[in-house]
This record gives sequence, structure tokens and C-alpha cells, in this order.
Amino acid sequence: MARKTPVDKLNDAIAKILTEYEGDIRGNIDRVARQIGQKGVTALKQSTKQAFPTSKNYQPGWRAEYKTERLSTSVTIYNASRPGLAHLLENGHLMRNGQRWTGRPHIKPVEDELVETFTREVLSKL
Repeated sequence: MARKTPVDKLNDAIAKILTEYEGDIRGNIDRVARQIGQKGVTALKQSTKQAFPTSKNYQPGWRAEYKTERLSTSVTIYNASRPGLAHLLENGHLMRNGQRWTGRPHIKPVEDELVETFTREVLSKL
């Protein structure tokens, strides 16, 4: 049943409703971001295992870091055990003997899938 609000209190009532809605949305986005971060770590460990089966230090080093600020939530997935190696293995590099390592894209496909999943999940929570 609808509540009647006097005209002079209308601004306060609208502000209260919007604040509650913002809190609900922020909570949903935080939950989705954490879920996507964990899925990303798992997917990167799996794709790294497939792309580089002999690597013992690189594959288990994937971690997710979450930051929640006033107006944003971010998830950073990185390799803690070999931080500079991810870029070189993904994009290629020049080796010591002068030959070129062409690289094996194992991060970009996972990133594209995670961005699509995050967008879909957030829109469904709205």
C-alpha cells in the first residue's frame, strides 16, 4: 500500500529511497565482482596449465585483489609468483639467442569471457 508524503517532505523521501537503492546495487556489484574474481583465478590457472604444462611456478601464482571505494569496485587478477612473466608469455618477446618468442594468448580469452559474464550478471541484478 502506498504511503502518502506531504509535498514539503518529498525531497527527503526520494533521497531516502535512492540511498537504499544505491546500497542494494553496491552490495550486488561487490558480490558479483568477488565471484567473477574467483572464477577468473580458477580459469587462468586452468588456461595456464593447458598453455604451459611444464611450468611449475607460473600456474599456481594467480591471485585476485579487490578494491572498493566510494564510487567504484575493482578486481585485479595478477600472478604473484612470476609477475613480469605473464606479459612476456602472452605477448611474446625477444630471447637471449636473438630469436623471437611469439607468445601464447592465455590471458586475453579469459579476460574477454570475464568481462562479458560480469556485465551480464550486473545487468541481471539491476
